[in-house]
Amino acid sequence: MDSENQQPVQNILPSGLDESFLSLLMANQRKIYGFILMIVPSRNDADDIMQETTIVMWRKYETYQMGTNFSAWGIQIARFLIMNYQRRRKDDMRRFSKDAYEKILEITNEIIDSNDDRMKALQGCVAKLNGNDSTLLDMRYSQNKTIQSIAKDMDRPIAGLYKVMTRIHGSLRDCVRKTLAAWEMP
Repeated sequence: MDSENQQPVQNILPSGLDESFLSLLMANQRKIYGFILMIVPSRNDADDIMQETTIVMWRKYETYQMGTNFSAWGIQIARFLIMNYQRRRKDDMRRFSKDAYEKILEITNEIIDSNDDRMKALQGCVAKLNGNDSTLLDMRYSQNKTIQSIAKDMDRPIAGLYKVMTRIHGSLRDCVRKTLAAWEMP
């Protein structure tokens, strides 16, 4: 967006609402951003629109009705900003009908809800791992170490560690599938 025309964000909220806004934003930001990304072809432009959406949401937060759907409120704001973006870029932007926006929103919600469930299942499955497997995952993903550096640190063969990691990934995949299937049962 045009940084020259943007005004600085000022704290206009009553005391205590700052944390409430941030909590709701953090819980719903992926849905709002996912919606924007499905419509706006450029990630940089989508980032700008998300930033502007957040600023507008912050400024209008006192009009948000607590207990209603925060992500739907944010997406509605994003829709208006996307329409403004499209008007400015009319030469190279496709415009979507209201029905198309609604379908994109529906798909976005399904994808994000599915990913949220998968993440919860994965966290539960990781918690069930034995100590050695948990340590290897921590070294690989939390510490961002390569298999080669882990092998060197643990004085183990690289090929053996690849096999262990493949086994861990397979067991996690199976655990997540079973967990999600169990959650879907009536």
